[in-house]
Amino acid sequence: MFIGYPLEMYYGYKTDGVFLDDQEITDWYIDQSAVNPDSKPGDFRYVDISGPNGVPDSVVNPTYDRTFLGSRIPKYTFSVNLSANYKNIDFSALFQGVAKVSGLMERYVGLAFFNQGTIQRWQMEGRFDPENPVRYPGYPRLEVVTNSLSPNTQTNDFWVLDGKYLRLKNIQVGYTLPESWLKVIHLNHLRIYCSAENLFSLNNYRKGWDPEMNVTGEFYPILSTITMGVNVRF
Repeated sequence: MFIGYPLEMYYGYKTDGVFLDDQEITDWYIDQSAVNPDSKPGDFRYVDISGPNGVPDSVVNPTYDRTFLGSRIPKYTFSVNLSANYKNIDFSALFQGVAKVSGLMERYVGLAFFNQGTIQRWQMEGRFDPENPVRYPGYPRLEVVTNSLSPNTQTNDFWVLDGKYLRLKNIQVGYTLPESWLKVIHLNHLRIYCSAENLFSLNNYRKGWDPEMNVTGEFYPILSTITMGVNVRF
């Protein structure tokens, strides 16, 4: 916790892409051995933010070169509840969302082969390829990650994502039969409706994961549910 910053903040390193080859590692002017003592092609290039005198010193270390990367607590939380009626038709919708919030892709959510486990499609397709190296790949060098993690998995701005979202929490459309029809079948009220929960969301998260959950992968994701029903009063 730091004075002037939100609670549950992410505190880590800035990155500037990855190393493309061994020669670039040798020629790199910043000493990041305190963070990654054995850099390889596809490993992050950590940014030198500051030093003992308050200015960059061409050395990356945990004391001077970590910074605020965001917070998991939203600065803004909002919702919109809409409803309308036309003759015997009724409609309602609830939108909910948050803004100015960050999420951390860690453990099973963000790390390929975490705890010697599985790999996701976006990690495989976006991984650093030494045969066709790019500065900003969709995923750094593939490596088997244990519980002790690795230099690449330290908290940094690659793993911290924009966590804002807008979700349609509920939408419902109903039709109430006219009274003249109800008299024929001897009912006081009959309403047919269709309702949907969590039908869609707009977000910038990795495919398959939900910013509203923002967990490490041990919990079941939020489900979309569609329900049809009838309300009857005799």
